[in-house]
Amino acid sequence: MSNQGFIVTEASPSEVQRLASIQTAAFDTSPINRAVFGRVEPAARHEQHVQLITAQTGPERATRRVMVARKEGTDEIYGFALWDTPHEMGGESARKKKEWLPGTDLELANVFFASTPRDPRPHYYLSILATDPQYGRMGAGSALLNWGCQKADEEDVNVFLKATDIGLPLYERLGFVKQGDPSTSERTPGVSLFPMIRYPPLRLLPGLPSDASTFASLHYAAFSPGPFFTNLFGKVSPDDKRAILYRRFSRRLQPEMKNHVFVKAVRAGEVVGFSYWLRVVPGEEEEEPPREYAEGANVELAKDFFQKVTTWQEGIKEAHWDLDILSVDPALQRTGAGKALLLWGIDEATKEGMDVYLEATTGKAHSSGEPIYLKYGFEASAPPIVASDGSFSTLTDLSDYLAPSQACIKPVTMVEDTSSTPPPETEQERKSKARTEILIDADSYYEVSGTGGENKKLKKAEITLNDCLACSGCITSAESVLVSLQSHEEVYSTLNSRPDLTPILSISPQSLSSLAALHSLPLSATLSSLRAFFKQIHHFALVFDTSFAREVSLAEGRAELAARAAGKGKGKSTDPILSSACPGWICYAEKTHGALLPLVSTVKSSQATQGLLVKHGLVAERLGLKSTEIYHVSVMPCYDKKLEASRPDFEEAGTRDVDCVLTTGEVESMLKTAGWDLRSASLLPSNTAPSTSTIAPPSQNDPEDSYFPSLLPPFTPGSSSGGYLHNSLAYALSSFTPAELQHARIETVIPRGKGKGEDYEEVSLWLDATAEGGTRKQVFKAAKCYGFRNLQNLVRKVGKDAGITLTKAAARRPMPTARRGAAANAAAGGGGVEKEAFDFVEVMACPSGCVNGGGQVAAPNMMVDEEGMPDVDGLGKWDGGGVKEWVGRVEKFFWSLGAAPSAEDEMEVDMEGVHESVRPYMPLRGTSAVGRLVEQMVEVMQKEGEGRRGLRTEYRAVESEEVNGLAVKW
Repeated sequence: MSNQGFIVTEASPSEVQRLASIQTAAFDTSPINRAVFGRVEPAARHEQHVQLITAQTGPERATRRVMVARKEGTDEIYGFALWDTPHEMGGESARKKKEWLPGTDLELANVFFASTPRDPRPHYYLSILATDPQYGRMGAGSALLNWGCQKADEEDVNVFLKATDIGLPLYERLGFVKQGDPSTSERTPGVSLFPMIRYPPLRLLPGLPSDASTFASLHYAAFSPGPFFTNLFGKVSPDDKRAILYRRFSRRLQPEMKNHVFVKAVRAGEVVGFSYWLRVVPGEEEEEPPREYAEGANVELAKDFFQKVTTWQEGIKEAHWDLDILSVDPALQRTGAGKALLLWGIDEATKEGMDVYLEATTGKAHSSGEPIYLKYGFEASAPPIVASDGSFSTLTDLSDYLAPSQACIKPVTMVEDTSSTPPPETEQERKSKARTEILIDADSYYEVSGTGGENKKLKKAEITLNDCLACSGCITSAESVLVSLQSHEEVYSTLNSRPDLTPILSISPQSLSSLAALHSLPLSATLSSLRAFFKQIHHFALVFDTSFAREVSLAEGRAELAARAAGKGKGKSTDPILSSACPGWICYAEKTHGALLPLVSTVKSSQATQGLLVKHGLVAERLGLKSTEIYHVSVMPCYDKKLEASRPDFEEAGTRDVDCVLTTGEVESMLKTAGWDLRSASLLPSNTAPSTSTIAPPSQNDPEDSYFPSLLPPFTPGSSSGGYLHNSLAYALSSFTPAELQHARIETVIPRGKGKGEDYEEVSLWLDATAEGGTRKQVFKAAKCYGFRNLQNLVRKVGKDAGITLTKAAARRPMPTARRGAAANAAAGGGGVEKEAFDFVEVMACPSGCVNGGGQVAAPNMMVDEEGMPDVDGLGKWDGGGVKEWVGRVEKFFWSLGAAPSAEDEMEVDMEGVHESVRPYMPLRGTSAVGRLVEQMVEVMQKEGEGRRGLRTEYRAVESEEVNGLAVKW
């Protein structure tokens, strides 16, 4: 079996001595082994290893398997694993009783290595995993571990092991979770062995009438401890309540109940949870029998309460999906079953263009569903439906507001493996798809035939760095792939193994703002402390922020707008330009809306531009280094920036412009691991304040400013995601004469709907009638669109305006009706010639934009002042609140630098006559020192990049025939 470049095969008797040597080298110097076997003769210990391995490699071996890992094309053994297979379970004689050598510390041996009771069900158990220390961190351990995990997945059984503190990250990355208490001893503080379990792939199957009893027991176990069940049915005997649930589920599991859909989650042969969905379509309602109550139920309270629920449900007039029940075995909650069951229904509703509704319990009880549903994008759109216990509220109207570091709700999409041409589908095969299940595997997806036929392997359920649809995470193995290929562990490894490289780090303003908000520091102090940390602890040569690269990218964006207006480049002069700085949006467009790509901006993002400055521009030139001699690491607010850096367009001769991308959360983890106090370190001398000179002279404290200024405030107001929309308006204003500027107005149109104005707004530049002596005219129209919910509506509108046919991903609902604010109407005077199409749209996949990226640090539970009291100052320490409040705090820190300096004396414009809505965009008309430096840098990079290739890139449609891996119709 090949895995990560390794071949994993069974060991032979001739390899026993080599394996024993590996085991000795790998373990006998570990803290646990030194404590337990420190007084045992090394030769005796080695011989014990030989005997153990010999017993498992001979012809009369038990069902334990000794597997070795070799690099492909070599005979050298890099490591080995000893696995107990399921065929041994129940035969304890296969594992001989442990015999301790003289000198063994028997007390500690019994704590850490004594035989423990095994799960009676079939399973795999990893007894030994040893890698030759000279080949550490090369993937041999992962390959050996994957061998057993894949075998266990094929047989649908669990995997068990015990892990040291050092091994925990590897096992957790591959899906293991802690189980039970660790083995510890007061004699060995800080040393523990953690029992861990890895569950096999989850299967989503259609519920059957025979499942009614199982569903009843699961539902009762999941909800009976909560106040909802207690108040309504607390005096009903468990058997009576389960019997009523059984009869209720049995009726609704019948084939004729077509709009009642049950889905069960099965793992290791057991049902671990189920969901019950109602597909509600006006005119297709199915008659429901009266609700049944058992003796002891609070019938009066229950009838009153359920009538309120029914009244609310009947008020939903459009077709929708309703989640009636989601129950997971309490012992197996937080293992992914509930999320998979929930996402299945969201996916089904999305495909039909319907919303999802549900009713969730609230409060602090363990059974409260409110926090879970809020996490996955639901919001309350109706007042709580209150019973006498006050513990039940309605959470409806699916919204895609995501919390930092949260997986997105975009469903998994899978395609069939087309490496071989399948035979024509018969009528019987087509019908058999109604009884199809999907095997969800971290490594592969299989379409399992319900008729006993061969499983059909789907393309690998892995989202690679070059091919992802996520906005801030993913529900498949994408996250583990991202962490393993671009993570702080990779940075540590490269710094240790490549001392010949010059490491340079670039950090985004959004990441700085997140860390500043967490530690309650000014941005300049945060940057100063991070520079000290990366230079002193990890020996980075330079630490930049990317604000200067942002301004270079924005300047090139204005040039692109000018070229589009002149009819040059891709697209018609009347076509809008859609921003391209968000890699989540770009991946989405490439995979689902290839026809829109001619409208997408070709300007590189600030991260990509920073990569050019560091590896191919001013920085490399000053240092006298080639691009291959620089190790460039960036710190970004979302995981998808890892995807962007891996694009082939952003590399030259196999060398990436950005070698590795860390998220803000990963940097915070590095700080904690090193014990670095960002606040105390920030008290060191710092010269990191924003600079407005051309190029600052070299400084021993902060040499970065000798290359380009740090912490530049945005030249225009607007979003904390780069300010692309407002940059486009500044471009439009740049063509106005001084006289026209006196009659310019900028107005914002806010859509209807709670909170939608934060993520979707339209901004227009108007020229009043008096400027042309005629009709008031809208000369430029732009929009800001954040979040996939708004995005899917926007692409339909933009495609329609541009005459483009979109065949995939329909919108969930029409574009929200817009309304003008009172101030805008008063200033506008009403009327005028309005443009139909947009000129520019700033698009971001994450709701609230980059400050809410999936890689940002999450809000702490509480921040206090120096005396330990809650601090409510806007830029003081966090005093609690929800996700949106925390994102608002990060936003405050982002804007704490203020506005860019004005250059009024060089504008030749009477600012007194310029409307207040236009004034914030005026600095771009001046010729400040920083502005001149940006323009000079753009000019140099344009010349060096053939045909503007230096600051531009291209995007390509990814054609595929998609089949949703979780959306199987029954």
